Amino acid sequence: MAVGRLAAIALEHTPKAVQKRARPGRDLVGYIEKRGGIIRTRHGHTICRVATDHQHKVIGMIHVGAPLDWIEDHPMGLRPALGRAVTEIGMLAVDAGHQGQGVGASLLAAVEADERERGTDVLFAKVAWSNWDSLQWYRKQGFIIAAPGADFLLYTPTERPASLTSTTATL
Repeated sequence: MAVGRLAAIALEHTPKAVQKRARPGRDLVGYIEKRGGIIRTRHGHTICRVATDHQHKVIGMIHVGAPLDWIEDHPMGLRPALGRAVTEIGMLAVDAGHQGQGVGASLLAAVEADERERGTDVLFAKVAWSNWDSLQWYRKQGFIIAAPGADFLLYTPTERPASLTSTTATL
């Protein structure tokens, strides 16, 4: 399937231990196709968008959602607000033959518009420091490259801060 193939490209620079948890299986891909890309989760939802060429072949995909593991590390009372306020780009990939043509930027722009409308405060992507091309691409799209281990405080409507630590993330 095209989504699975692009997911493998997106995870190419991800450590093997993380890939095992992140690689979408048959069930996730089928669910995405059945539900039009929106999947409800414990704290918000995830969305998978695709870009197609003139022949309706999938040439790009982006998958975003609430960073569930990070949210679960916070007190129960903060979790709903964090699920609404923070969105992580889990995967973004464009077919090699279509890179440099604005496909990724278009997918990102669509997600940014969706998340702005939802009221999301922070959109971030985890990118391996070894993946220099992706880091530069995100910077070109207006993202700030965060140093590994840098802390960011997020303020929720309850005025309690939540800390987001960057391991290899762009914000």
